[in-house]
Amino acid sequence: MKKLILICVFVLFAFSNVHSAVNKYGCIGLTGGTAGMLDALDITGASTPNADNLAEGDVAEVLTISGSTVNFYTYIFDASGTDAESSPNIIRPDDYATAGVWRLVVVNARGFDVPPTAFGGGYSYWLEDTDNGSNYVGWGSPVSNNNDLILLLPTSDPASGQVMAFGVPSSVTFSDNAAKDASQSTWITITEPVAWTIHDSDVDTAVADGKQFFAVPAYMNGWELVDVVASVSDLNSAASGATTVVIRRVRGATAANMTSTGVTVGFGEYTASDEVVDTSNDELATGDKIFVDIDTVCSPVHKGASVTAIFEKR
Repeated sequence: MKKLILICVFVLFAFSNVHSAVNKYGCIGLTGGTAGMLDALDITGASTPNADNLAEGDVAEVLTISGSTVNFYTYIFDASGTDAESSPNIIRPDDYATAGVWRLVVVNARGFDVPPTAFGGGYSYWLEDTDNGSNYVGWGSPVSNNNDLILLLPTSDPASGQVMAFGVPSSVTFSDNAAKDASQSTWITITEPVAWTIHDSDVDTAVADGKQFFAVPAYMNGWELVDVVASVSDLNSAASGATTVVIRRVRGATAANMTSTGVTVGFGEYTASDEVVDTSNDELATGDKIFVDIDTVCSPVHKGASVTAIFEKR
C-alpha cells in the first residue's frame, strides 16, 4: 500500500513544473517515450507532458521501483549536449534533433532489500557504481583521482560476533571492464587468548586445582571458549601416563568445567590441544573466575606447565 501511495504521489509530481528560470520535473522511468518517462519530456515544449521548452539547467528527478529495488536519480539538462544516449548516464529526449541531453548528476541509492537482521539489527545502505549501475559498493571515500568508493561490501552475512575488516585498496575490474582502486572487505572473528604459567619450566607438574585463574572483564561478557592449548617444557624422561588439564569456570559460588574432556599431553609430547569444549558451559560472564586444573600427571612427571585458552567474541 505504501508503495502504491508513493507511486501515485510521484506521478502527480511528475507532470507539475516549478515555474521559474529553471524547471524541475519528476519522472517514474528513464526511457521508452511513454508518459512519465524522462525521455518523453520534449525539448520543444508542448501542452503535454511539459508546457515549457527544456532549458539549460533544468532538473529532473527520476524514481524507479521494481519489486523491492528502488533507484533514485538526479539529472540536469545540457541544452548544447550532443552525446549519444547511454542509460543511465546520458538520456536523449525523444524529440532530439541536433542538441540537448539529460546528464546524470547523482545516483543516490539502491533498493533497501537487505533484511534488518542481517547486520546486527541495522539496515545496510548500498550505493551503485555509477559507471555501470551493477557493482554495488559502499562506505568509502575517493582514492587516487578516479572518485570511486574504496570499499566493496562482503559477499555474505556475518556470523555472530564477526566484524568487517578492510583490505589494502588495489585494482578491481568491474563488469564494465574499468579498473578501479577498491578494497574487498571480509568478515573476521575476534578472539582473545588468555595464558597461564602453572609451573615454572624447572618445576615438577603436580595434580592440583586452581593454581592460576583470571577474572572475566566486562568487554568479554558473552564470549565463548573455543580452544585450549597445554604445553610442558621438559619431558623429564616420562615413560607413562599424561598431563591432563581442565578449564573450570566459577560463577558466584557455582563451579562448572568448561571442557567436558580436558587437554591430554601424553608422556612423550610437549603440547596438545585435544580438549572437548562443553557447549553448555562455554560462555563467559563479567566477573567469572576461570581456573586451570591439572587432573593427572605422567610418571615420572613432566616439568613446567603452560596453558592458553582461546575465547571468541559472540
